[in-house]
Amino acid sequence: YMRNRMSRNSRFVVLGGGIAGLSAAWRLAKRVEPSSITLLESSHRVGGWIASTRTEDGGVFEHGPRSLRLAGNAGRAAICLVEELGLGDQVLPVLPRNKGARRRLIYGDGKMNELMSGVAGLFRTVEPFSEPFARVMMREVTRKNSPVCEDETVDQFCERRFGREVAHWLADPFCRGIFAGSSKHLSMKSCFPNVYRYERQYSSVIRGAILSKKEKPRHRQSELVKRSKHEAWMTWNLRHGLESLPVALAHALEARGVEVLRNRACERLDTSANRVKVHVGGADSGIEVDAVISAIPAWKLSDLVMPSHPMLASHLQKISAVTVALVSFEFDGKVLPTEAFGYLVPSHQPSKALGVVFDSCSFPEHDRKGRPSTRLTVMMGGHWFTELFGNRDSVAEGQLVAIARETIADHLGIEAEPTRVFIRVQKDCIPQYAVGHHETMNAIDQYIEDRSLPLTLVGSSYRTVAVNDIVDTAIQAADQLCDKLAVNR
Repeated sequence: YMRNRMSRNSRFVVLGGGIAGLSAAWRLAKRVEPSSITLLESSHRVGGWIASTRTEDGGVFEHGPRSLRLAGNAGRAAICLVEELGLGDQVLPVLPRNKGARRRLIYGDGKMNELMSGVAGLFRTVEPFSEPFARVMMREVTRKNSPVCEDETVDQFCERRFGREVAHWLADPFCRGIFAGSSKHLSMKSCFPNVYRYERQYSSVIRGAILSKKEKPRHRQSELVKRSKHEAWMTWNLRHGLESLPVALAHALEARGVEVLRNRACERLDTSANRVKVHVGGADSGIEVDAVISAIPAWKLSDLVMPSHPMLASHLQKISAVTVALVSFEFDGKVLPTEAFGYLVPSHQPSKALGVVFDSCSFPEHDRKGRPSTRLTVMMGGHWFTELFGNRDSVAEGQLVAIARETIADHLGIEAEPTRVFIRVQKDCIPQYAVGHHETMNAIDQYIEDRSLPLTLVGSSYRTVAVNDIVDTAIQAADQLCDKLAVNR
């Protein structure tokens, strides 16, 4: 059916030039006149936490997310976006034959422990566990205990369903690897909603994972999607690094006529039932637009809406984020003692590292050209940043490098001098969905709906920190906004 067209004077603003804001703007530009869209990015670059460095000899170092998984509609959304931007020939897939990239390690009690993989692995007892995981799964299927409350921590959920060892040796390091957070703080309902839903609907996580219906495809079966399924990609990156994706998005938006403004921060939002006034760079009068898509962190948005909507601001302030230090090394030769994706360190182990990624194992194409080399990245801080390193604004880079080198010397036996070192302190980069986050989101959504505010929220602050899901939800949000406003190009 044909929707009513909006007035040619309709205007839209997207706040934030990270992958969420860019993806939302890209979809919006397909539904409305591109010249009616302005994207505001407060820094000099687009991409947000997706950042890559390319060296003169062809090496690529990631300073944020370093690969994307291909799973479900979210995975297909990102792949379709890559193809639309003409980046299909730049994709570097990790295939099943890369056995090293499939191996996941946990460091504990002074040694590396490989997590079980494949069906056969379920029936073997592997350290640090005292029994085969198949036995744990059988107990979980028949376990009758119910949650004592609507929301609980990841640690509480996993111990209740799977036992203390799983909570101690799997849930704990996984939360550190995904959220740089504590399993005793993060909400199961908000961080792992599918697992939470399995128990609620099927009285068992394992039973739910087997019996739940697969989501219906929402995205077209593009040639690249077909290829990825045929080749069974595990993860993927781009030849010049993941930052190529947001950079290409920004260029494509500008080519279509979208106004992409860098170094332009929004200073205040005045919202009413049908219009928004966006104050930028000290402009007294502000810019009146029909709708705003906010892809900036919740705490930043809180500052912008505080004057006109203090209650909304108070809800947004409840969503915190943690700071992560990343130290990336390059070494001459092949120095890793084993091939693997990398390893995680549980919080109960005496280490200042969250984990170490063996970058060269997953994407050897990103190693420098010519002489053999090894790239790896040490992740530190997160929920424990202040406790371990003090003030994030004054922590010395030399201190971080020294701790990172001590970590790989103790854990991996690597004592060689690195040929390159990159240090990034990513401030407030990973939101923490603490217990109660779901209720906070309900309160935010209800506030916006009750007042008919022309404000749409996307990005990692709210419902997902995975890049694929952020892209997919941003695209959906743009579509929902257009449907709501009954627009069509």
